[in-house]
Amino acid sequence: MRIALAGNPNSGKTTMFNALTGRNEKIGNWAGVTVDRKEFAIKKNYSDTSEELIAVDLPGAYSMSPFTSEESVTSGYVKNEHPDAIINIVDATNLSRSLFFTTQLLELGIPVVVALNKSDVNEKKDTKIDEKMLSEMLGCPVIKTVSVNDSGLKEVVSAAVKLKGTEQKAPYSVGNINLHDKAEVERSDRKRFDFV
Repeated sequence: MRIALAGNPNSGKTTMFNALTGRNEKIGNWAGVTVDRKEFAIKKNYSDTSEELIAVDLPGAYSMSPFTSEESVTSGYVKNEHPDAIINIVDATNLSRSLFFTTQLLELGIPVVVALNKSDVNEKKDTKIDEKMLSEMLGCPVIKTVSVNDSGLKEVVSAAVKLKGTEQKAPYSVGNINLHDKAEVERSDRKRFDFV
């Protein structure tokens, strides 16, 4: 089973990838550190299944519309390689910025689990996110995680495994759009922004 790790730059994707796989890929507090996808097996202690799980660390993206080379890699992989599930790593300290990309992932039909990463920072600031309500709004599991200390990682992987073979439905509809028609793209983006 292939599980894509997708999210905005600096959301903690590679930190989660390193924790799940035991790798030591380069991380940084700036965009563009991960510029190509990386794949490696998830360690057995993060899953209750005997099936081999492969984590695919994708470059950070703000949109599935490929405006940068990183977004081209991410969009191309998710749309053409069809992973079995997507763990959407969302920076819990900047939720509104992250959710536009989340809405685009939900439209693809691939099962999505949202990992509210950096939840510890919110708790220190006494900022609360109701993950149950967010899950109901998005129509997918939402799980608090802290990648730097493994908090919530087994839960997020287990949720992704449980969703294998299901079809994700976005909680709204943009219909089939012509990506070459700027007006259509702008209308669909407005629907996403209104939802967020």
